[in-house]
Amino acid sequence: MPRVEEYVEIKRPVNRVFAYLTDEKNWPHWTSSVLEAEQTSVGQIGIGTTFRGVDQIMGHRIAWVSKITEYEPNRRMSHVLTSGNNLVEQHLTFNSIEGGTKFNFVYDMKAGGLLKFIAPILVITVRKAVKKNLNKLKAILEEQA
Repeated sequence: MPRVEEYVEIKRPVNRVFAYLTDEKNWPHWTSSVLEAEQTSVGQIGIGTTFRGVDQIMGHRIAWVSKITEYEPNRRMSHVLTSGNNLVEQHLTFNSIEGGTKFNFVYDMKAGGLLKFIAPILVITVRKAVKKNLNKLKAILEEQA
């Protein structure tokens, strides 16, 4: 399974970073590929919460659904995202550091169909996008200070 792992240090408290990142309404603001995202389950966010959305990747609109598999406020959130026969496990971890938060982002991809043949190219594209998105996230959150 191709894996992308990056982190960013943000000069904001963990609780603020966690709240921003776990609110799906914010995903299109800091993630360049996300066009739409909405919670589809009822109630507060936690293990089992479901979402649906649309990404644009390499010029193609891709619909997806996801389900939270791990949720610990101000520490971690993981979810499994599926789109057709493609699966992504996304792991977000939040650590308090002096002056702010270290946010780790891990993206494990299991490409199916034709995507499995371009997975090495896709990983390069995703890694570049993740780095850019994390820098945008840092700017957005630090601007709110």
